[in-house]
Amino acid sequence: EKNPGFGKNKQDKDLSLSPEEENARIRAELVEKYRNGRAQVIEDWEEPEFPLYAKMDRHGFIRDDARSLQRIEAKKTRKDVDTERARTLKWTEMLRQWDEFGPGGAKFKKLRSRIYKGIPDSLRGTVWTRLLGAEQVAQEGLYPELVRVGARQGAHTHQIDLDINRTFRDHLMFRDRYSVKQQHLFNVLQAYSVHNTEVGYCQGMAGIVALLLMYMDEEEAFWCLVQMFANERHGMAAMYLPGFPKLIDRFERYEQLMQQVVPGLHTHFANENIMTSAYATKWFLQAFLNKEDFSAALRIWDVFLLEGFNVVICVALVLLKLHKNTLFAMPFEDIIDFLLNLFEREDHDEQALMDGVDKLLVKLKPKAFA
Repeated sequence: EKNPGFGKNKQDKDLSLSPEEENARIRAELVEKYRNGRAQVIEDWEEPEFPLYAKMDRHGFIRDDARSLQRIEAKKTRKDVDTERARTLKWTEMLRQWDEFGPGGAKFKKLRSRIYKGIPDSLRGTVWTRLLGAEQVAQEGLYPELVRVGARQGAHTHQIDLDINRTFRDHLMFRDRYSVKQQHLFNVLQAYSVHNTEVGYCQGMAGIVALLLMYMDEEEAFWCLVQMFANERHGMAAMYLPGFPKLIDRFERYEQLMQQVVPGLHTHFANENIMTSAYATKWFLQAFLNKEDFSAALRIWDVFLLEGFNVVICVALVLLKLHKNTLFAMPFEDIIDFLLNLFEREDHDEQALMDGVDKLLVKLKPKAFA
């Protein structure tokens, strides 16, 4: 999907400029647009259109499909709301005693158990930040300086802008072009692209940062991204390196474990010439981030940020186990279509999914993922 307005008016290519000068001109114009935000004339094509009857779900996504809205809202009963309030009080107390409950603490098992039951939404940003240790690595003044450097030297500004224009545009926070959250998304991605020039920017990162920005401010999101990409537990930077070396490596490990966990389905996929990359690339690059079943995605991310990338492989294997009978009966085209649209078509018991991941993670042990 290409931005249909790019290349018009001010952004028409100036043939008198060198490629470097042309890139610098385009970067400067885009940076200025994000600085101006909503206080500028915005082209009609840049604003999404939603039917008058569209409604917003509890996660902030605008739904014009009554069936999908009803399906999402049905997951949250009055009892669930009351339970979450009680759990929030327990979580608030754990946060006050983070030295005991956090990683390495004497009561960490209790924290882990509660994360597998889901982090209260009101505390999700705080808990995610602490699980990643973002506060410990944050350097005062560095983030705003990186934003300034990105504005002057960013090599990926054009692609970042294109991707922001199609990232969660049906979410309240990112619906309006050049809104505050789109500005923050632009700043974080620009800053990271100059902070880690080896990775720079790659499509898929925008969705991850947008998710973080739903729960925290832009500087917190930046340092969470830094930790998620740099630490050994998650190691997401290697997933986005040119050539995707770690993605290929994780696909191979996943296929080996698939042969162990669901051997019959592994054989069926081999007979149908199903390549993992055909259906699991987005799963692995974004840790199952999806808007179709955002509630399930959040539960997966709670555990992913706690445990690390091994969770992604376990979620994939548990999903295959849950749907193996359906998949056994399908030929190549249907298998790919089913898995690519899995969260849109199928309802999943979130707690059963998390319990399955927990059991599989314990059963396989860390050496199985090495």
